[in-house]
Amino acid sequence: MASFARVTLELMSLGASPQLLTAYQSAAADEIRHAEVAFEIARGYGAEPSAPGRLPLPSMRPAEPERLALDTFMEGCVAETIAAVEAGEAARRAEDSELQVRLQVIAEDEANHAVLAWETLAFLLEIAGPEAGAAIRHRAWVKAPDPDAVADALSDDERVRAAHGLLPESLMTFLASRTWHQLILPMLDELLEDVARA
Repeated sequence: MASFARVTLELMSLGASPQLLTAYQSAAADEIRHAEVAFEIARGYGAEPSAPGRLPLPSMRPAEPERLALDTFMEGCVAETIAAVEAGEAARRAEDSELQVRLQVIAEDEANHAVLAWETLAFLLEIAGPEAGAAIRHRAWVKAPDPDAVADALSDDERVRAAHGLLPESLMTFLASRTWHQLILPMLDELLEDVARA
């Protein structure tokens, strides 16, 4: 939520459209709701009643288009796309129908946040220029995980945990790898080609 707030201010200083800024405000509200849902789920499993603690204010920084484009790619395009895939997989495996619905809503919200990140990246690349696009493509290939990652067979304990919305690390690693190579890298190439043609 804090990162959405900071990015909103940075985008305002770069002349982003009202539609883009409004979408960031909506996404920040989604994240607050996700936290509330997570606490409700935890209480449903017997956790002591609790709530979020204080969050330190993020430091303000100059709105540099190239740096913001790189951050948007990693924190938005990559992280939100993978989060949407993981939440969708958790929903698919959940046995409780109420938990399944909650996780699916989160998956859809994260997918919308990923779309927003890609739209933001397109806006920023128009400002930052081709050098920023080249830097992002380089970072993408450096950070991309092993394309040959495979999903291990789940143990009995892992299957039980997955049925309650907790995916094992090996499965999340596989999902991240597949998402990078089947979605993120092709989408980045397509975006950079579109920006170059514009």
